[in-house]
Amino acid sequence: MKRINKLILILLILFISTFLVSCVKVVKTGEEDKLIGNVKFDPNANVSEFWDTSFLPELKDKALDLSDLYNKANGDFKNVSDLGLYTMGDKGELNFTIKDEATVIENLSDKKAGYLVLSVDDIPSDIVIELQVGPIFKGTSIRDNLECINFDDYVNQIEWGGVSHSLNEKVLETVINEDILNLNVGDTIDLYGCFTVSSNGEIIITPISLEVK
Repeated sequence: MKRINKLILILLILFISTFLVSCVKVVKTGEEDKLIGNVKFDPNANVSEFWDTSFLPELKDKALDLSDLYNKANGDFKNVSDLGLYTMGDKGELNFTIKDEATVIENLSDKKAGYLVLSVDDIPSDIVIELQVGPIFKGTSIRDNLECINFDDYVNQIEWGGVSHSLNEKVLETVINEDILNLNVGDTIDLYGCFTVSSNGEIIITPISLEVK
């Protein structure tokens, strides 16, 4: 009887061992996140998915005439903060989305962080207006002007920063072209863009849409 019980025990152990081995899933190196549902965030895919359907429509819809905004501000953009968007509720950096017709007064697109110097009617000539044209873009003004996304939508600061970088890359891909880079002094453009207030004497715009007139 003892021999029979021992044999049964051995068979039971062998059965359980075989069952456990058959349940083990072999995972290739680098695919562990897929197994547990932790898919790596792709900011480029995120921006591409929402640029035309959400991001760009929102920004264009709320864009303010730059000349009107400047004159309402009366020298201090904080006077019109209710028309902009702070990065942290009612504090942080102040951001605006704008549109206007502008004239090129200098082309410095050959720099790494290239830009055009513009003039806009009804804005004093001593106010510096720069339009970023890349390939390096400074700041996070496009991301920080969007109300349809916020930091809490993302896992961490790395993902949040990646979104801003990808937005700027989208501009480089879809907005900046040879016609823009080769504009001459005196040429005019219709522009939509975003800027973050750095000083009341300088407006640095990241474009979201440009049309040569």
